Amino acid sequence: MTNETRYPDPRPLPAKAKSTPSSPAPKYRSQGQTRSQAPRGLAERIVTKRIDSLRPFPNNPRRHPPSQIAALIKNIKRVWTNPILIDEQGTILAGHGRLEAAKRLGMTEAPTLTVFGLSESEKRASVIADNRLPERAVWDFELLKGHFKELINIDFEVELTGFSTGEIDLLIDGRAPPPPADPADELTGFAVDGPAVSRLGDIWELGRHRVICGDALQGVSYEALMQGQRAQMVLADPPYNVPISGHAMGRGKICHREFPMACGEMSEAEFGAFLALYMRWAIAFSQDGSIHYHFMDWRHLPELLSAARPLYAEWKNLLVWVKTNGGQAAFTGRSTNTSGFSRTARRRT
Repeated sequence: MTNETRYPDPRPLPAKAKSTPSSPAPKYRSQGQTRSQAPRGLAERIVTKRIDSLRPFPNNPRRHPPSQIAALIKNIKRVWTNPILIDEQGTILAGHGRLEAAKRLGMTEAPTLTVFGLSESEKRASVIADNRLPERAVWDFELLKGHFKELINIDFEVELTGFSTGEIDLLIDGRAPPPPADPADELTGFAVDGPAVSRLGDIWELGRHRVICGDALQGVSYEALMQGQRAQMVLADPPYNVPISGHAMGRGKICHREFPMACGEMSEAEFGAFLALYMRWAIAFSQDGSIHYHFMDWRHLPELLSAARPLYAEWKNLLVWVKTNGGQAAFTGRSTNTSGFSRTARRRT
């Protein structure tokens, strides 16, 4: 027995079949033959089924990054508008992301809609087409902007649309939102508390990019990484000389390791010397006229400026991350600053 919500079978009887118990069931023919006797198409009613009775499509090529699942969770919590499409055996043809969101919400049932009579090839094509065809649609950004303005005027939670607040701001300001992030860039399933794989001196080659596991205070690290080349830009996020514990956390779910150094044990003078040393090496392996960005929390901005000003030809700008909404570290008074400096050479190219 199951706990499925059952409705009368909406499928029409095949031609010439009689609605009697003695009538034989319509026969499905093998793939490639005429299927005129087999009912095909969508059921007329949505049926609520237990989630554990639904099966993912084998080797589903579509991936659902955590950001999308989070958006689906928000929508489903408010109202579920799109049922999961399944075949007669309960195999999902469309709606894998919605199923995952429902599981994370702790739901035990989900609305489903069954499609009957598809061949295995048609099911495979349907899984692909359901994801591919919507990608070919285009936005009328002027009309979209009007919809967002109306939603904002009534104080509606606009992120339920699937657009982020930043994308909506860009759109209303007259600029098209950036293209969606590549799901391949989402890193999931990695245990942060597992043993370290990289060892000091290891170099990872990622296509034309190189990543070194090294000490930024040692020139040999830069030599091994750069291999005679010079950087046109440096983006550095050094430790802030504050402990990780109590200051950096993934909304309470992720516990990061402490830094090997500059995690609260240094005095103001020691931290300034620490910053100046890695800056000297970064400058030594950069082109004249290159731009260097250095991230720092507001408490230690004086040490950053004291270290950088004697080394760089010019302080270009100060970029401040304005966090208007509560987020990580929002109640500790931390904000993130990015200072841009031009390379130490007193000449510009």
